Parts: sequence; C-alpha cells; structure tokens
Amino acid sequence: MKTDIFGKYLTPHKIALLVLVELYCSFLLPPKHTIPVLTLVMEHLDPSCGNPSTLKHLRSFTSDKASHLPGRTIYDMILKRLWDLQSLDDLISFFASIPGLISRRQSPPVIGRRMLLLSPSSFLGSFVRKCVVEFNNLPLDDVIKLWKGLIGYRNISVPKWLQKNIEITMFNSSMGLETSLDEEMDEKIQNDYEECLSVSDIERLFEFHVSKMQKNKSKLSKEMKERLRKFMEHNVSVPNIVNYVKFLDSWRSGDYRTSFDYLFRYFDYTMRNRDKTGYQYALLDLAMLQADFYCNKEAIWAIQESIDTARENKDHACLNYALSFLTEFQRKETEGITGQGVSDEQVLNYLLLKTKETKMVHLQTVTFLAEAKRALLEEAMIDKAFEMVLKSFNLALESCSTSLISSCILMQSGIWSTLGCSYLCSVLLSIFIKYPSDDVSFEEVVRLRCAYAFHLSKEGKLDESKKLMIETQEIAFKSHKVYHVWSSYYLYQELKQAIRREDLRYAEKIYQQLSSIDVDGDVSFYISVSEIELEARKGNFSLSFDKLSIMQNRVKMSGFEGLYHLMLLLVSAQLYIECQQPLKAFSIASKSIVLATAHHNVSLVIKAILLFSQILLCLEEFFAAYDIVQRFMPKILETSDLEHESIAYFIMAESLFGRYQKDKNLEINIAEQEEISDLLDQALKGFLKLQDVKYENKVLRKKFEFCQRTGRIFEDKLN
Repeated sequence: MKTDIFGKYLTPHKIALLVLVELYCSFLLPPKHTIPVLTLVMEHLDPSCGNPSTLKHLRSFTSDKASHLPGRTIYDMILKRLWDLQSLDDLISFFASIPGLISRRQSPPVIGRRMLLLSPSSFLGSFVRKCVVEFNNLPLDDVIKLWKGLIGYRNISVPKWLQKNIEITMFNSSMGLETSLDEEMDEKIQNDYEECLSVSDIERLFEFHVSKMQKNKSKLSKEMKERLRKFMEHNVSVPNIVNYVKFLDSWRSGDYRTSFDYLFRYFDYTMRNRDKTGYQYALLDLAMLQADFYCNKEAIWAIQESIDTARENKDHACLNYALSFLTEFQRKETEGITGQGVSDEQVLNYLLLKTKETKMVHLQTVTFLAEAKRALLEEAMIDKAFEMVLKSFNLALESCSTSLISSCILMQSGIWSTLGCSYLCSVLLSIFIKYPSDDVSFEEVVRLRCAYAFHLSKEGKLDESKKLMIETQEIAFKSHKVYHVWSSYYLYQELKQAIRREDLRYAEKIYQQLSSIDVDGDVSFYISVSEIELEARKGNFSLSFDKLSIMQNRVKMSGFEGLYHLMLLLVSAQLYIECQQPLKAFSIASKSIVLATAHHNVSLVIKAILLFSQILLCLEEFFAAYDIVQRFMPKILETSDLEHESIAYFIMAESLFGRYQKDKNLEINIAEQEEISDLLDQALKGFLKLQDVKYENKVLRKKFEFCQRTGRIFEDKLN
C-alpha cells in the first residue's frame, strides 16, 4: 500500500469532499440523504475517526443512494464531476468557482440563481474557505503534484466510469489512461494507490494516537511506527508531534534516556518557535516523568512552571489539569513539597468551580475523587466522601469515560472497607478484576489488583493473595512507575508476613529493600508503621517509641492529622500494652475509640475496642472485657478481618478462663469448658492461617494451662 503525502491541508480526497459539498449546495442531494452525506463529510475531515481517505470508502457509502437525476446515484455524480476535470486548467477553474458557494454579506443575491450558499463561519463554509486559501498559496510544483495525485485517486473508478459512459471509447491522453482496463490492472491500481494524507491530517492523526497513549499509558503500535517511518521518508515537516510521539513511546517502553532526549527536543522546538502552549504542556510531561522517578523537588518545580505558563496564556484546560496533578501529588508525596501559597482546600474549591464552568468532565471527576479522599483522611466526613464518589460515578457514566470508573471503584471500595462492609468491597473489586475495561490504564489495573490482594490477605487467603500479586507483576513490568506501585505493595505484604512469622532477619532485609527504593505514597505510611512493629518484635521498645514520635511529628507537619493521627494513637496504645503499662494505654485507647467513632471507621473502632479489652484483661476486669468483645462480635465477623476475629476469640477465651485462674478454688463447669475450648480452637485456627507465630504461641500456652486446670488431654486438633 502506498500513502501519498501532499501539502499542509489539501489532498485529492478533500477535492472529492468539495465535490460532495458542491452537490449539496446545488440541491442535487435528496432531502433524506442530506444529513447522512453531510455527516460523512464531517467524519472524513477528522482523521481520528479512523475513516480511510480513499474513493473506495466514499463509493461504499454513496453508491446505493439515489440523486435527484433519474438513474444516477450520488457516487455517479461525484465521478462525473471528478472526470470533468480533464486538465490542470480545469482543476484551477474548479477552485476559482468554489468561493461562489460561500455567501457574502455585502454582495447582493444573484437573481435567478438556484444555489444554497454557505455561511463563512459554518463548518462547511470554513472547510471550503480553507481549501481555497490552501490551493491559492500552493507553489506550482505542489499544484502539479496535487493534479497527478487526483489522477491516481480517481483511477480506481475507471471500470465504473466506462460502464456508465459507454459512448466514451477513448480518453484524452492528459488523463493518462487507456480505453481498456482489466481486473488485474484495477487491482494493481488499488494496491498501488490506497490513501492520500496532508500534513494537517498527519498531525491530527498522531494527536489522536497521543491521546490514546496518554489515556491508556500504552506504547505506539507497530502499525503506527511503520506509518511514522514512511511519513518521515516523505520529508514531512512535523517535528513537534513526531518528537512528542517518540517521547511517549520511549517513556512507555521504559527507555528513559531516549524519552528525556526526545522531550528536550520538543522543548527546543517550542522555544525556537516561541510556542508557549507547547512549552507548558512539555513542562507538564516533564513533571510527570520526574514524578515517575520520585524526584519530588524537580517535579514540583516543573509543575509550578507549567501552572505559571498556563495562567499567562489563560489556558484553563492545562491549568486545571496541572492543579489537579499538583493536588494529587501533594496527597501522595508530602516530603519536599514546601512553599505552597494556597491550601489543598482552596485548590480543590477552585478546581470544582472552574471544571464545572468549562465542562471538563475528566478533571471534574478527578477533583471530586480528591475531595472525597480529603474528606476521608482529614475531615472525618464519610457522608461527604460518599457523595463525592457518587458524583464522580455519575459524571463518568454520563460521559462514557470507562477509564475513570476504575478510580471511582477503588475509592468506593475503600469507603465500604472503612464502614466495615467487607462483602461489598470484595464484590466491587472482584467484579472489576474479572471483567476489566480496555480503556483502563495499567496503573489503575495494578492498583485495583493490589487492593484486592490486600483484601484477600486480611481475610486470611494468603495463597490467593500472593498468586494474584505474582500475576499482576507481568502487567506492572510495562511501566517504571507502575512497577514501583506493584513492588511497594508486594514488599509491604512480604514484610508484614515476615514479622508475623517472627522471621525478623528476613523482615529486616525486606525493609532495607523498601528503604532503598521510592515507595508508593499510598503505602509508605503503613510501611513506617510496620517498621515500628518490627523494632517492637525485636524488643527495642525505646527505639519503637522514638520512631513513633518522629512519625507523629511528620504527620502533624504535613497536615494529615485525621486518620493517620488516629492510627498512630492505636500503635502507641499497642506498644504500651506490650511494655506492660496498661494504665498509660488506657487513656490513649479511650481517646482512640472516640476518634474512630467520629471518623465512622468501623475497622479502627474494632481495633481500638480490642486494645481496650486487652487493657481490661491486664487490669483483671474479665467480665467487662468479655462483655465488650461479645457485644461487638457480629460487627467483627461482618468485616471479615481474620486477625481481628482471632484476637477477639482469644480475648473472650482469656476472659472466661481468667476468672478461674485468679481464684483457684472455683470449678469450671462443663458448658464453660466447651466454650473456652472452642474459642481457643477458633483463635488458633485463625492465627495458623495468618501464620502469626507470636499469637500462636500465646494461644497454645493458654490452651496448655486450660488443659492442666481441667484435666483434659492437650492435643492440637488443627495439625
């Protein structure tokens, strides 16, 4: 297949479209075919629609539609007008007559002329004017090339033209055709001359593929790479879009050295041509590329420069996108981001206002999600967060933006998990993973799969969780940033399991790996909490408290004093309990229960209740500890958190057995013996699934004491 490249805008195919417009203005199109034909013209003027610029495609659409002339289809009328152009002079005359299709305000209407005139500002009117201006500005060489291209373009219609015009036995030599043309020659012409594009078409075609690459975070297809190579062989002068396409392709392929090279070439183009619009978008891409390498200061500098340039040019699209990127980046990476003159709330309010005014659905959805996340983390307003997520869902569905639905699902699953509705969270994530959309980016797919794997590990399904994470690794390899997201989640789960197994040497090794890489912002907080737990398992409680104090100061400095502050309070209470200082933990646990209830975070409420029950056990308040856990047991089971379930069973068993340990003279009745035994078995079963060696030993020790007291034979029914 051969693709011919013509001038900046004008091609033989656009001449055929001009003929269609001329037929429309001459009232030669029946009313029932007017709208379909005009729609065809509009679609062919947009290369992103994927319609080939060939006469064959026009024939497939117009050959079955009758015109006003009896026995003639619209396709016959197109051929007649094209074949009437028998010389270069006829082509020049054609373009000289085309401006007559456009109405002029100052000129009086021609009496007796039956012609529909186009408004200069209409879509068809601007198309006609653009073609005329382009033709008048073409040098002679390009005009001759366009004429030769038109001859090749209409050659495919020779058999049809001969069939409809039998009286014509010989064509003028200027047409370059012979009287007979067999099927082999027809096929040769079709294969040799397939499509014609202008430089403008090429630019718009690659702009369409750029938008696809940015949305799906994918590489350039092999077909488009081949077309790009052919375009460059024709010496097509489109350095800006070519450099940008090559930059994106190198970026997605992981060739970062080459991607920086092409991005700086794009910078050079924008500076040389003083194209400030291109400059601000290049800065935006540079910020995203720097963010992939977690170069926070460089990324912030680039995004602030992009914001300043967008403000200067009054480019609201770029400004809104840059501000939303900055807000999300601040949310994930708090280090190295200083000197911001406005708060997150001010930025979000501005984005909500401007995106609504400009009807930018994508950015409006992202802004709603950012507002939902802020409501969850800082404001303890779960109803507001839920409202923002539903608004995002509504916008994404109305605009058919399936790429945004994944972000909404991820946020909504987090809200369901916060409310303790584990089943709904599991259903949302599992359905999306089983039936993914093609428009969802790799990063969103990896984040959803990691979130589901994390949910499975909470349920005690460690093998399924690890299998899902290993399967996700193949997807994560497609991008450097996405691989960092996956590795952060995977190593965090490995660290957590190593701490549970008491494999402290392996846990230390994994933590060193996590320290050597830039972990994803969403999981970095939990890794720091695991570090405190690791030091506590080693017995270094003083170091654990020091690290806890550093984290509390960091959270306070960053402004995230809501949910993160509450989680650190729970860690503090846990450390005091392990240090045998229950009275210090008492006030902290009480405060945590109040704060968790205010945040409507059922998972943290349960954790605080369990810590409070452990404190009561240390203070030998057995009845109170048993009563509290028993009242919350239905909600604990609803959350499907195996660790909380197992700890709750163990606390209830300790509470029942603790009374008899305190008073050696009391006898345990048969019913309570069975209950204590069942509770210990349930707790041991859960801790074995979680591979938590510390609690396994505690349960086995308590079970051994119980068997000694009751005279039962100690046996492990689970092994």
